[in-house]
Amino acid sequence: NKVAPHLFWPDIPETRVRQPLLGTKRPHSPERDPMMELIQYFTQGISREKVLEEKQQIIDKMPLEGEELDIFLKEAEEIRAEPEFGGLGPGLTGEYTMYSFVVCRNEKRWVLKKRYSQFSTMDQQLMNALKDCGGAEESLPEFPGPRLFGKMSPSFVRERQAALEEYLQALVKDPQLAREPVVRVFLKLPMNEEQAKVIEEAKVGDGLLTGYGGYKSL
Repeated sequence: NKVAPHLFWPDIPETRVRQPLLGTKRPHSPERDPMMELIQYFTQGISREKVLEEKQQIIDKMPLEGEELDIFLKEAEEIRAEPEFGGLGPGLTGEYTMYSFVVCRNEKRWVLKKRYSQFSTMDQQLMNALKDCGGAEESLPEFPGPRLFGKMSPSFVRERQAALEEYLQALVKDPQLAREPVVRVFLKLPMNEEQAKVIEEAKVGDGLLTGYGGYKSL
C-alpha cells in the first residue's frame, strides 16, 4: 500500500540546491523535497479516479475560508561556480539565478527562494493536474518561457522576475488554482488546520520552522 506524502513542512525541509563540481555527480542528500514527494505519489500507477479521489480528500482539509493570498518578488541572486570550484566562469556552465519572493497569507509573510527550473517544474505539474481532472490548459496564466543565451543579463533577469511575479499572483488570486496541492506545496501554504495554526501563532522574527523560510517585517 502506498503511503500518502507527509505534508507538514517543518518535518520535511526543502531540498537544498547544491552545485556539483564539473564532471562529478550531485551529492546524495537525505533531505526530502515535498514537491517531488507529491509528484511521485500521484504518479505511481494508481487509477485516475483514485488520484482525483485522494486529491479531493487533501483539498477538503485545506483551511481556505477567509484566506487572502498575495505574492511579490524581492530580488534575484546570481549563483556562480567559479573556475577553481569546477565552474567555467561568467556566462558559462555553473551559474544560475535564484529568485526570492514573499508569500503573503492574511497577516503572515514568509520568504522563499527558487530557481527558474523549479518554477517550470511546478507549472508543468500544475498543467498535468488540470488535465487529469478535465480542465483546460488555457485556464493557466502564461508562464515565461526558457531562454538559452543571455539568461544572466541583468535586463533579462529583471524581465523574467516581473513575469514570474505576475504568474504567481495570477495563481494565488484564482480560487481554483490556489487550492491545487502542487501550488500549495510549492508556496509552503498550509494544507490543513494544524499547519494554519502554526503559521498564525508564529511571531515576527521567530526564525521559525524549518521549511517555511523566515518571517520578516516587510
